[in-house]
Amino acid sequence: MHFKKESDSRRREVVSRLREMGIRAAVWTVRDSDDIRARQLCLSAAATWLQELGVTRLAIESCAHQDVRDRQTLAAALEKVDEPFTYEHLRPAEDPVLWASDALAWCFGAGGDWRQRVQPTLDAVVRLDQCPESAKPGNRPSGR
Repeated sequence: MHFKKESDSRRREVVSRLREMGIRAAVWTVRDSDDIRARQLCLSAAATWLQELGVTRLAIESCAHQDVRDRQTLAAALEKVDEPFTYEHLRPAEDPVLWASDALAWCFGAGGDWRQRVQPTLDAVVRLDQCPESAKPGNRPSGR
């Protein structure tokens, strides 16, 4: 499933189901950066925060041209981590959690009513270009 290709009625249904399931999420954003740098900053901050929460596995949607860079970014972000933390690149068909993240990210990015629909699922929204301190370990991202 690619959320951007779904009809509005299907999108509403999916978001409703995700909320019923109790899905929890956080969003990291960077506005003033190219896509590559923004992805590196967000991925690094997200992985660090997830590890601090005790999460042990991160599934990332595979995109051949960026997987190597993602692995380098994650290795650098987690080089001093003692706790087990694994990450893997997968195709959406390999892990349904990627469907949920696609839907939530799409709704957040679309703004307006779509963002309001997913707001209850968001534990955090971190704007890295506004408050990079909030993405450091030990600080819980906030600013929904």
